[in-house]
Amino acid sequence: MAKFPIWKENLHWSKKIYALPRFRVFTLEKTYTKMGSPKTISVDKLFRDPRFQAGLINKFNAYGYDFTPYHGFNHVQLISTGTPLMSMVKMLKAERIDYLIDFPIFLGYYVEESQAVPPSMELRTIGIQEFIQKPIPTAYIAAGKSEFGKRIIERLDTTIDKKTILQIRDYVGYWAKEQETKKEFLRINKNLFGY
Repeated sequence: MAKFPIWKENLHWSKKIYALPRFRVFTLEKTYTKMGSPKTISVDKLFRDPRFQAGLINKFNAYGYDFTPYHGFNHVQLISTGTPLMSMVKMLKAERIDYLIDFPIFLGYYVEESQAVPPSMELRTIGIQEFIQKPIPTAYIAAGKSEFGKRIIERLDTTIDKKTILQIRDYVGYWAKEQETKKEFLRINKNLFGY
């Protein structure tokens, strides 16, 4: 779980366990071209542009950015299924939405598993300007803000060592299906932990 402001003060947090490449915008080639083929984009401007249908996970607070001001827009689809990312990938393929936002490490897995975007439909990735200067999203284990939760985290922290972090990294790295995403994931974790 990332330590985003909405949760930061309400939970006890373990030591860092891994980091993820930043959120990105994902779209199909023809929409990417219509957007002007940008390397980075402002999500505020993008969400305010009615030419493009957005897909967002409803009531999802892990983005680290407040998307609620856009929820009332007619061109923003809020997804509330049991597997919202899988649903959005399928909606992207069916061209019911023009773009979605998520971690590249997880999106690649869902694209491959769902076979929703065939190789003939190239998926484009765009950096998000609002996230460039923010810290890399770092994951922790969290427990409720109580004495019991505090004891759990204190005990857990005694078990989080290099071996455990590398095991967790291998598990999370499995989700990265594209080689570039996997390389970025490994690089940022090596920079964060020193190994």
